Amino acid sequence: MRQVPLNLFIGSGPSVRNALIKWACTLLSVEPGSSTAGLVCQRLHPLIRYLEPLKNGYKRSDFDAIWSEALRARDVSEPLLCIIEQIDALNTACANSLLKLLEEPPREFFFAGTACALEQVLPTISSRSVIIRCHQEYEVRNHEDTLFQLICSVDRHTPFEWLSALEKAELDDVRTRLVLDAAFDRLQCRFKEAVAEGGQQNVVPIERRIKIISYSFDRLPLPGSVALFWRNFILMVSA
Repeated sequence: MRQVPLNLFIGSGPSVRNALIKWACTLLSVEPGSSTAGLVCQRLHPLIRYLEPLKNGYKRSDFDAIWSEALRARDVSEPLLCIIEQIDALNTACANSLLKLLEEPPREFFFAGTACALEQVLPTISSRSVIIRCHQEYEVRNHEDTLFQLICSVDRHTPFEWLSALEKAELDDVRTRLVLDAAFDRLQCRFKEAVAEGGQQNVVPIERRIKIISYSFDRLPLPGSVALFWRNFILMVSA
């Protein structure tokens, strides 16, 4: 595969996650469905490095380990991948550190980044990127709206409210994934707004709900197991 400075995946939830897995498996020559592909899905593959911001964003020191690997002599018969999650959270100092790597990337060293929206990425980064849009084509249907609002709410709700919303929504395995994807998008936007406003009392519950949905993305139901999936989901959000 031709080496480009940065593959920038725009979107959120399973759409971006699946595109990243496909990108990584292609570069690493991994067969879909193999045990090695499982390592990629679980973020355990030894040739993939992940960077993700803490609550206060990225620090320049977060890139020290990547710089060390870039400068270290290594066997280039195998590619090394670096995935920078929420690349739109980079400040100018971090972006400048990354740009030095992107301008002259080491041989067989591939970079990818993720962001919810292209306009949120620094122009110095996006201008050096191949843009890959991963948005799902979904919309929350009217009969699913009550459940969607409950998922996006960080308030406590009774089991009766959850069960009533689920019964009305009549979700199958495919719609379960799409509704969660839509909720993840909504909560990501709310989280950024809460951080910008500095209201820690709002940040923590939103972040917790995002983590529950992210956890659920790795355990999406197969046909016939939707009811069990949602029972476990309700237990997690009610804990």
